[in-house]
Amino acid sequence: MRPSLRSLTDKFYTAFAIFAFLILIIPLLHIILSIIINGIKRLDLELITSPPKSLLGSGGGILHAIVGTAMVVFIAMLISLPLGFFVGLYLAEFAKGKFAHFLRTLISVLAGIPSIIAGVFAYTVIVVVYGFSALAGGFALGIIAIPYVARSTEEALGSVPMEIKEAGFSLGIERWKVVLFIDVGYAKSRIIAGFLLALARVIGETAPLLITILGGINIPSNIFSPANAIPLVIYQYALSPFRIWHNIAWSAALLLMIIVLVINLGVRYYLKIKAIY
Repeated sequence: MRPSLRSLTDKFYTAFAIFAFLILIIPLLHIILSIIINGIKRLDLELITSPPKSLLGSGGGILHAIVGTAMVVFIAMLISLPLGFFVGLYLAEFAKGKFAHFLRTLISVLAGIPSIIAGVFAYTVIVVVYGFSALAGGFALGIIAIPYVARSTEEALGSVPMEIKEAGFSLGIERWKVVLFIDVGYAKSRIIAGFLLALARVIGETAPLLITILGGINIPSNIFSPANAIPLVIYQYALSPFRIWHNIAWSAALLLMIIVLVINLGVRYYLKIKAIY
């Protein structure tokens, strides 16, 4: 019995989907395996606890970049979390009509701009006036993170069942209290997950840091000092002619990949636990 046209079409699209999946997964696996194989050689305690050493030496680490990354990301979260949260809260609960559409479009545009543009803006606002610093880098990353925090907050609050809101109104509670204490409390786990995903999004950014934090070899003493970061170290060391620095760049890339993976898996586990309880 000859196969029908529908059966042939189904087999064709199934084969095409498998082929497309392989085309996608093979380069990804190649990148991951390359980073693991080359980076595992120097992924040790010295890498994360020691500052850079002489080019002719065999040791040295990226402690300065780890400290700089922590400072820059902390500043970015201080900027993006409150702004993104309240923008998402406003869009989910209060914004109506054309202004809401305009604000959502603005957030989409902000999410789509190249990250280097945020770096240029931070350069003109902070670096030109106060010099290179961790503050400038954190400001640039904070701009990048705002739309992701706003979107995740809006989606989290949009998932709150109407029955819960109506229950609060039926008790005579004012609207702002219902929104702030009931709706936010119900969607708290998804809001926190959105915050963490925004953190994972910006922790690997390199372009804005090229023109904001300078990228020195010293551990920053405060947020107004020049700093370095793990993505920037990877970029700088990979372009160097020294094999020692190449090995450190591979290990730094593996460390960064592990950090991002832990954050993403932690978000999944957190949401799973919250869903159970």
